[in-house]
Amino acid sequence: MAARFGPVFAFASLVAAAPAFASDLVSYEAVYEVRLAHASGSFGPRAATGVYESRFAETCSGWDHKTHITLNLSFTEGTPTTNERFFSSFENKNGQDYSFAAVTFRNN
Repeated sequence: MAARFGPVFAFASLVAAAPAFASDLVSYEAVYEVRLAHASGSFGPRAATGVYESRFAETCSGWDHKTHITLNLSFTEGTPTTNERFFSSFENKNGQDYSFAAVTFRNN
């Protein structure tokens, strides 16, 4: 079932030109409107729209990163589906501790 959403989540890729150092990290908050630009002729979603939110912030003890994406998907073989995913992570400034949590809801 997870393979059905592969083309949808491939909307962004990041390429690092040089290594980032902790002192170079900048806090940010961004909201993007997303849509499926091209659908496969044989499988996967026919249409997808949604919102991707990302927040990265330096705290006193580390870096906090949160993302939230909501996608409305349409498939030829069934009813529309809503997929919502939350991801949260925290990395301590000592570089030794990292924690994360992720949860996905479907058709809420």
